[in-house]
Amino acid sequence: MPIFKEVMKERRFAPRYRCDFTVAVEVEKQRYDFAAHNISATGLAVQVSQSAKQALAGFDMRLEVGDQLNLLLPTDDAGQPSVPARCQVQYVRRLSQEAWLMGCQFVDPDAGISQVIKGWTRRFESRQN
Repeated sequence: MPIFKEVMKERRFAPRYRCDFTVAVEVEKQRYDFAAHNISATGLAVQVSQSAKQALAGFDMRLEVGDQLNLLLPTDDAGQPSVPARCQVQYVRRLSQEAWLMGCQFVDPDAGISQVIKGWTRRFESRQN
């Protein structure tokens, strides 16, 4: 009798790459930094501290599925300022008592944001091949 393995279907439109840079959210002149875990052409996953999640909830940013926010992405050129990328939260998972993993999809990125995203994916793709 043959044994069949169930194959999990990948739902991604673009490959994702492990990464190690910081993105941020700025609200009323306060900056909250998040560590990026992976990035693709369509989105990224970031680690959010419990304290940042609670602080942002005070600004009516609950960081729940469906919420939209502007993440400040650093450019590939250290001399340039970060650029805001509109994102929609796709999932939020608790990693520990003090940390969450939040998956975000880029929402209608313009040409400038797309170039920044492409620069980061190229950089991390080359490190993983």
